[in-house]
Amino acid sequence: MLYKLLSKGEVATVPEGHHYIYSYHGENTYSLKHHQLTLLTNSGKKILSVDELLQKESLLTSTFGLVGLCGPVKVRSLEEVAFTYPTK
Repeated sequence: MLYKLLSKGEVATVPEGHHYIYSYHGENTYSLKHHQLTLLTNSGKKILSVDELLQKESLLTSTFGLVGLCGPVKVRSLEEVAFTYPTK
């Protein structure tokens, strides 16, 4: 898995917290179907609501900055966009 990720671009460490951001842009290692399957709530994963994402916006945006994430990136729940990084 790591080799596949490295072949697609840079991989950065995050010094604190536990984050996994699912992103699909059309040139991913895995297909869109794979990404949709990873969001099944019966798998035990917690999918944050817009309110929960907004409560964690500061932590998320600082983490994005630490790993050098370039925007714009829409951070969303399953239903809607919570915020766009970088924030204006």
